[in-house]
Amino acid sequence: MRKKASSTGNSDLLYETNIVFPLKKPETYFDSLVNINVNNLREYYSMVKSHTNKSFWIALVLTVAGFFLIIGGISLIFFDLVDQNISVLITISGVITEFISAASFYLYNSTVKQLKEYFDSLVHVQKVLLSFKVIEDAKGTTEESKNIMMNKALEYIWGDRPNLSTNQKE
Repeated sequence: MRKKASSTGNSDLLYETNIVFPLKKPETYFDSLVNINVNNLREYYSMVKSHTNKSFWIALVLTVAGFFLIIGGISLIFFDLVDQNISVLITISGVITEFISAASFYLYNSTVKQLKEYFDSLVHVQKVLLSFKVIEDAKGTTEESKNIMMNKALEYIWGDRPNLSTNQKE
């Protein structure tokens, strides 16, 4: 496409523009499902990573605080720097803080296990969707052979098959 150069003031100059915009292939149903699932996995991973890191650090800070309370209370008792009742109260508060931190670590651990199970289920869905996409995009195959492949995949997904997961105990 030729255009006149009008910005230079010289209307005799011509310049050539050969801008080609590639046509984007229209997104299929499976493409959109795969993209949605990938985006959900990405967002879920970043959110879970952020939350679990925060809960871990809170539990760790509680553990350290409880430890220092216990050490401080015992030191105060040993050196008899303050009233013994205050020293015992500080030591007991350290022990209580340690129990709270232990409960926080327990909850952190169980939450991580539950989140891993959920993440694994999202990964399974992603694998299924990608399998369907591969079947849909298979070149050189007839609709009949695609239907056969789809039926085999569905039989495997929903049928009686051996448990291939190494994480689950039977």
